[in-house]
Amino acid sequence: MARHAGSPATDHSDIVHSDPKVEAILSADELVVQERERLTQLQHGVEEKLREVEIRASLERAKLSRRTVELEKVNDNLKRQVEDLAQRLALDTENGVTTRWMQKLGLSTKK
Repeated sequence: MARHAGSPATDHSDIVHSDPKVEAILSADELVVQERERLTQLQHGVEEKLREVEIRASLERAKLSRRTVELEKVNDNLKRQVEDLAQRLALDTENGVTTRWMQKLGLSTKK
């Protein structure tokens, strides 16, 4: 019999033996019972830690997603500002309006 991930940890009949007599002997052995309990506790601990890690990873993905959206908005805003400044510069240049800083940057037709 194959075990499924969601099967209870206390079902040990499929691990070694399916013989009820052998299972009865193993169940009567205190060391076997203690080891089974310890393994069950370890399994529960690992499952709990896995859930916690999955939750932290999900929270981090959400945080990164929000940050990405925020940065995209900032980037779009900066692109609009650059476009506006380029249009203003083009209009000023067409109208012959220049300033010293435009001349120093080589953006002016007047010298």
